[in-house]
Amino acid sequence: MKNILIVAFAIVLSSFSGCKEKDPCKDNAGTGGSVNLKFNLFHHSRPIKNLTGYPDSVYVFFNTSDLPALKNDGSKLPISYDALFIGSDTSSNTVMITGLKCGDYYFYGAAMDSTGPYRVLGGIPYTIEEDDNGEYNLNLPVTEGD
Repeated sequence: MKNILIVAFAIVLSSFSGCKEKDPCKDNAGTGGSVNLKFNLFHHSRPIKNLTGYPDSVYVFFNTSDLPALKNDGSKLPISYDALFIGSDTSSNTVMITGLKCGDYYFYGAAMDSTGPYRVLGGIPYTIEEDDNGEYNLNLPVTEGD
């Protein structure tokens, strides 16, 4: 009788392990959602304001937390991307990204540091959770690179 109970318990336990709930955010990143991200681009601790003729830009990559391939033409810009958002307010260092769904993203910023002047670039991964909504402020560090 004891062996039958052990086998029955093992069967019940194994049936629960096969019922994994699918992550609703896996491979779900993209536009059409309710999350807005306000990126503030900083070179070291200095804000990099949008410049007329060279606004701050943020390239968005869906369903990844890694920086995809960059061009090898010296520009260090992405070969391809899923979305591009461009800053418009020359009095600020922000780029607003609107309407994102839950999922994994990589954000890659490009801007012009007017003290050089020189291009500054950098990126960060970010995950939007299923219950996130509204607006979030994020710092995006950029640097001259190597």
